[in-house]
Amino acid sequence: MKKQWLQYGLLALGIINIIYNVVLMVSGGAKASQQITIIVETLAGMALIFVPQLADRLLHIKISPTITWGYLLFLLISVFIGTGWDMYNRVSFWDKILHAVSPAILTMVGYALLTHLLSRVPNSGSLVGTYLIFGFAFAGICGIGWEFWEFSWDHLLNMNLQRYMGLGGEALVGRAALMDTMSDFFWNTTGAVIMLIYSAIRSHMTANYFDRYYIVKRH
Repeated sequence: MKKQWLQYGLLALGIINIIYNVVLMVSGGAKASQQITIIVETLAGMALIFVPQLADRLLHIKISPTITWGYLLFLLISVFIGTGWDMYNRVSFWDKILHAVSPAILTMVGYALLTHLLSRVPNSGSLVGTYLIFGFAFAGICGIGWEFWEFSWDHLLNMNLQRYMGLGGEALVGRAALMDTMSDFFWNTTGAVIMLIYSAIRSHMTANYFDRYYIVKRH
């Protein structure tokens, strides 16, 4: 029930963001193209709110509440606050917050995948080191994949996702051109390490700690 209230709260926040940006666009308070982009991204975020329920009902895939909460948190800070409130431009390090939070959530997904792979292995819950290494590595690989994604769109549409250009459109060179990508890797690794340490501590305090992370196909 608490999860549903959060989802409805995100839905309401999305509606408020859309109304606000429509008003800005109509009144001429901002560039129409910018507001249209925000509205489209907010609508996409609203469509993603109920993915866990849809996965359960349509595909019979059950996602653990812990992962679902992390997923909804990421939607909140990335789409409904980050995009809807234009925090990426208002707060210079907002993107870095996302790069620190996302690997923690991806580490949970890594745990869930390993739980599935080891479902037939006796006492797999005791393989703490295996879980920690796999989760950390999974988050790292996903972080690398995201940088490839940004690089591809920068190459195709010159979107400057990797901040290789200054605010005036001038191309950066040397270390300056690498700083955004390398700082993304740094925060991605930092988030994964924090989750690794947290999981290591909790796994010694709680029996079968990794059982709370699962993505399973219901029969």
